Amino acid sequence: MSAMADLSCAALTLAYRRGELSPVEVARDVMARIERHAEFNAFLALDTAAVLASARQSEARWQAAAPLGAVDGVPATVKDNIWAKGLPTRRGSKTTDKTSDARPAPADSPAVARLREQGAVVEEADPPLERALDLIRAMLRFHARYDLLLTPSMPVTALKVGREMPETGDFGDDWLNWSPYTYPFNLTQQPAASVPCGLARNGLPMGVQIVGPLRADAMVLRAARAIEQALPMPRVPALGRGLTL
Repeated sequence: MSAMADLSCAALTLAYRRGELSPVEVARDVMARIERHAEFNAFLALDTAAVLASARQSEARWQAAAPLGAVDGVPATVKDNIWAKGLPTRRGSKTTDKTSDARPAPADSPAVARLREQGAVVEEADPPLERALDLIRAMLRFHARYDLLLTPSMPVTALKVGREMPETGDFGDDWLNWSPYTYPFNLTQQPAASVPCGLARNGLPMGVQIVGPLRADAMVLRAARAIEQALPMPRVPALGRGLTL
C-alpha cells in the first residue's frame, strides 16, 4: 500500500472499510508529518486531543460498518479565515488582535459543519501563508512606480489531452511549478487578465497576463483591449481532418 499521505480520499475510506487502515493511524501519521515539518510554520493550531478523539469515534463507526459519510475519518484542514469551532481565527495575518480576532471560533462555518456531519477529522487551522503578505507589500511597491505588470500567462503551451503535467518532466510533479504566473494574484486580489499574443514555435497559442493595482480593473481591461487590437490572434494551423481552432 502507498504511504498514507499519498492516498486519496477514496483510497483511505476503502482501506478503512477493509480494515487495512484506521482513522487513528492516519491521524497520528498526519500529526507526525506536521511535527517533522514544523519549521515551515504552515499550521496555526493543532488540538491533538480533539483530533484523536474524533479519529477514535470514526474508527468505531467503521468497525461497526456505520460510517457517517463518504469522508468519515478523512483528515481535513481549513484556512484560519474559515471558522472551525474551538480553533483560532487570525485570518492569516499577524496584525490581528490576539485578544479578539484570535479567540477560538464559537461555531463551525457551513463548510466545516458539513465536513463534520460526514465524519471528517478536522485537524488544524491552516493559515494563508505569510509570504502572501510579503507579495502584497512587494506589489504595492511595484505599482508605486509602474501602472501594470506584464507576464507570460503560462511558461508552456497547452498540454496534450489527458496530461496534467508537461511530458518533458522539467517541472516536477506539482502543477504550481508549471503554472507560476497566475495564482499569486489570487492571493493579492489584484485584477488580472490574460489575452492571446501570438503563436509559439510549435504552432500553439501563447498568452500575456496583465496585472494591475488593486481596484484598477478598468485599466487592466483597457490594456487587454489594446493588446488584442495591436496583436490580432493569427489563425491556428490545421489540426488534422481539416479542423482548426
